[in-house]
Amino acid sequence: FTSLASMINNFVTQSEPLQSALAEARKGGMFDSDVTAGEISLYIKAISSKRTKQVIKRINKGRAMISDDEIDYQDNDSWEEMKSLINVLESFGCLRRSASVDEDTFVVSDAGKDVGMLNFENSLWGLVAMGGAWDIAGSSTDLDAYRSSLDNFFEENFVEESSPGYSGDDNDMLRDKAFRTSGDTENKSQAEASDLISNLLELSPSEMAGYVSCLVADESRKSDTSLMETFGKLSLAQRRALESASLAAERLLEVQTKYPVDESSSSCRLELGTCNVVTEWAAGCTWNEALEMSGAAPGDLVRVLQRGLDALRQFGNLPYHPIRATNGASKGECPGIHPEVRKLCRDAATQMDRYPIKDILSFPAEDNESNTLGETTSS
Repeated sequence: FTSLASMINNFVTQSEPLQSALAEARKGGMFDSDVTAGEISLYIKAISSKRTKQVIKRINKGRAMISDDEIDYQDNDSWEEMKSLINVLESFGCLRRSASVDEDTFVVSDAGKDVGMLNFENSLWGLVAMGGAWDIAGSSTDLDAYRSSLDNFFEENFVEESSPGYSGDDNDMLRDKAFRTSGDTENKSQAEASDLISNLLELSPSEMAGYVSCLVADESRKSDTSLMETFGKLSLAQRRALESASLAAERLLEVQTKYPVDESSSSCRLELGTCNVVTEWAAGCTWNEALEMSGAAPGDLVRVLQRGLDALRQFGNLPYHPIRATNGASKGECPGIHPEVRKLCRDAATQMDRYPIKDILSFPAEDNESNTLGETTSS
């Protein structure tokens, strides 16, 4: 900004109209000093904030000056959004307040480092959907209260053990209900994350490819196939993983509502439309079979497959965390991606990586990975 300020001042000093415009824009109404780097910085912040459109409208109406109050409002708005993001990341064990005197100093956990390495629309959701982070702070207690009320209503009005239609499936539902309504929110959230990881580890590499594609796919266009019909075409293991992921999404959305986060960075995608074709491609189907199955244009299908492959590579390239480091959140931190889930993503990426979406990049070799994995699994 200093170099830019110097350039601007060279122009301003040689032009009376520019001097008059600068004087009008300044609160004092005088051109009595050069433009500073700080003024340029404040102006750029002002035009890049949420209120850009309002400010531009006022300028177009002849009001060239951006007042100090407007700049303060925009700065405060950005700071409030930053605090919301910190609260969400802290709730999900990605940040932990340090024991130092400065209360605004944080320690980044393994989960936080994973989030920082992911390049998704909502990178925290990507990690949560892989079981690497959960609500360790109990910030989603309102969700548990809602679920409990809903379960009680359903039990009282639709399920009676003595009713003729009562079945074992109903009994399973009641056991699930008992689990959801017992214990505190932190334990429930961690138990749900453990269930999600267990379900993910039941997936084959091709099924994992389909699952991950659901996290990054664009919103489905209008289709003759219903959501339930699409869901029914998936494998049992995929359906279980997606059901667990939907519970995780509910918790994250609840916390993001509690600490308002901008909509552009808070979506939790779970689109099923591409899951089947990505699964089959990773399982080895031909290009023509994939085209027929998807009904998409070749270019659109390439983008779908490339996006899924890229997401798998991102998960597979996250740092390796030994299993012994993923057994809980005793220090107020989440452990990040489970090593076996990470390996499954690598295997899935390898199976997807063939023409016409061949990727020349390969995963870096890690000699100690298999030994450490075997050691921690047996311990």
